[in-house]
Amino acid sequence: MEITIREVNNHKILEINGDVDYFSVSDLKSAVFKLIDEKTPSIILNLAKVEYMDSSGIGMILTAHKAMQAYSGAIGILKVRDDIMSLLKLATVDTFVKIYKSEKELR
Repeated sequence: MEITIREVNNHKILEINGDVDYFSVSDLKSAVFKLIDEKTPSIILNLAKVEYMDSSGIGMILTAHKAMQAYSGAIGILKVRDDIMSLLKLATVDTFVKIYKSEKELR
């Protein structure tokens, strides 16, 4: 998995390239929690190049969401493939994490 970080307005966007699974989630978790430790107000996970995500990826998103709530931060998801969106909806992630279809929706 490759992760690059860029800034758009007040958002830190993590461009993720590769699968988010048990074997790779620790890299993503390290990148996200480094930003959380810096009290980043908005972290967006761009999943456009993620073809597979398992429950460990969902767990990391939930843990990050809870950690960010402690300082009124927010985590969001951008450009999700249909099959991964089905998984996120099944786990009800879409009910508490904002999911964006394009960067134009970021304000």
